[in-house]
Amino acid sequence: MYASSPAGIIADLYQSLESVLGPEEANTLMEHLPPVGWANVATKDDLTRLGDRVDGRIARVDGRIDLLEATLSARFDGVDARIESLDARLSGRIESLDARLNGRIDALDGNLRATMHQAMRVNTLVTIGVLGTLTTVVSAITSMG
Repeated sequence: MYASSPAGIIADLYQSLESVLGPEEANTLMEHLPPVGWANVATKDDLTRLGDRVDGRIARVDGRIDLLEATLSARFDGVDARIESLDARLSGRIESLDARLNGRIDALDGNLRATMHQAMRVNTLVTIGVLGTLTTVVSAITSMG
């Protein structure tokens, strides 16, 4: 009376062990059996092959990460180069604008100074002329009287 299913085989094994060893020893031995059939238990070779597959996958992922890192590094290098180029161009333009503005300010300063000197000369001459005229008028009035 042997069962053909795994559950039946385990039940038959337990009954045989119990009849020979007693219930406590039979339970102890049954607890050491795998919960599934032996075909489902992994061997050291199975674990080694699995480890090799996992190692291979990790190596491929590492390779892809290295490639991605190199690609990103190259792109960042390109961005850095463009930023440096823009910085150089902007610095050149700023320096050029600064020089032009300084030139214009200097020219305006020179023009303003020249205009002020001209105005001061004219004012001085007008003042001298007015004083001369007043002197003549005062002299004429005092000689009449």
